Amino acid sequence: MGFSSKETGTVYLVGAGPGHPGLITRWGYDLLQQCDAVAYDALIPMELITSLPERVEKHYVGKRAGKHSLPQPQINELLATLAKRGLKVVRLKGGDPFVFGRIGEEAAHLNAAGIPVVMVPGVTAASAAAAMSGFSLTSRQESSWIFIATGHPAENSSTPIPWDQVAALHGGTLVIYMGIARLDRIVKQLLESGMAPETPAVVVHAASTGLERSVQAPLDEICSECSRLQITPPALVIIGDSVHCHSDNLIAKNKPLAGKKVLLTGPSRKTGLFCSSLREAGAEPLPYPTTTCRRHDDAEGWKSFTDAIGSGGICLFQTDVDVHLFFEELVRHGQDIRNLAHFKVIALGENTKAALLQYGIRADCIVRTLEAASLAEPISKLLQAAGLPLILIHGNPAAGIPEKNIQALGIKVVHLTVEMESAAEWDSRWKEDLVSSPPDFTVFTGTYEVRRLVELLGKDAASDLTRRSCVVSMDDSIEDILKKFGLFYRIKLNSLKTEDLVKAVTDYLK
Repeated sequence: MGFSSKETGTVYLVGAGPGHPGLITRWGYDLLQQCDAVAYDALIPMELITSLPERVEKHYVGKRAGKHSLPQPQINELLATLAKRGLKVVRLKGGDPFVFGRIGEEAAHLNAAGIPVVMVPGVTAASAAAAMSGFSLTSRQESSWIFIATGHPAENSSTPIPWDQVAALHGGTLVIYMGIARLDRIVKQLLESGMAPETPAVVVHAASTGLERSVQAPLDEICSECSRLQITPPALVIIGDSVHCHSDNLIAKNKPLAGKKVLLTGPSRKTGLFCSSLREAGAEPLPYPTTTCRRHDDAEGWKSFTDAIGSGGICLFQTDVDVHLFFEELVRHGQDIRNLAHFKVIALGENTKAALLQYGIRADCIVRTLEAASLAEPISKLLQAAGLPLILIHGNPAAGIPEKNIQALGIKVVHLTVEMESAAEWDSRWKEDLVSSPPDFTVFTGTYEVRRLVELLGKDAASDLTRRSCVVSMDDSIEDILKKFGLFYRIKLNSLKTEDLVKAVTDYLK
């Protein structure tokens, strides 16, 4: 039974590009930002997923090394179910899904159910692998055609690839998708069918990502070279004279962090710039947020703040993000920086201090922790009159200070919540990936991230991760919470600047 377009949503079959988040088309990116639900594959750059609006439903349906989170028929049915709920759905697949992407099966299922389908192509891995290796798939002198084949055809395929006929062709480029597992067999067939042993060949692993690796060798040696260098999927094989121009990955060759994975645990609004800078330095960022945050309009808290404007008190800011949100909300509530004239300001950590300076506010005091013992002396010095409030500006009501000890000083504590923070939900594969293949670096930008990581992984797994990965603490307050949980760290920064992170990690590797 079909459904009219008025009753159902539309499914957009979108190509995400081969690995770098910048290689998705503008059309595809806009659809992602506007959609209600996304079903995405394993090889999608995580920046595209973690930066989605909170309202977007996220469904992981990837296939990796024979492990399928959902069989294809169930993926088809998931897309139909989402659309029948009236949602705008993006089916996000790596590369160009219209080249060996099984997109036709999904489109046929949706069409049969009467669900509108829009196809949005992407950059295919073939052109990306060649471009990142510094050559073109075609040239006027050496390659006037391209033959694209799969090295992993369907088991019930009735149309085997005519490798013998391909081998007899001259003056072109052969591109083999998903060919690593059967490369020995394919190369043997090509050689036995007359292709010259010295024909140039290149195999590119994880093209356009920070983990890209490539191997170039004559056709009769390419298999042994791949085996020696342990080249694994995803990888693309390119054979032909055009490979002569291969330049050993001009893009990533001299980048200091090439081949390094960096886990970023902060909320996506905090890690976006880090991802860009790390990619520029050659790394592959893993933005797996341990927390999610939503802007919160705390009417009662803002009333208490407004009531205290005339007499003053202390404003205590916990994080740099809290600073930015506070000043945004300050303006939205019809006020501005002048309303802080009678307040003293305390910053938790150097990053919060730096954020305040961006608004022309110089903190009167910087504290390392929210323990009462650390706060008692500066609060006593800053408050000139008893009864004035301490306005605690934060993004997590549960992570407050020990109020009884502060109240014992005759100080009223007022909470002003500028955002609500909650634990992020991780796909099971994230945990599996971190445990089986730890990142080279793990970056914490806030204390909450440490707590959440321990909750998500468990204390033993989190401890093991910090032993096997170089942990970067980007604020002095993080050091204490790491020690509290018995976690290890090797790099300590008092800066949230992207350039400082890249420099610190680069220096560590020297």
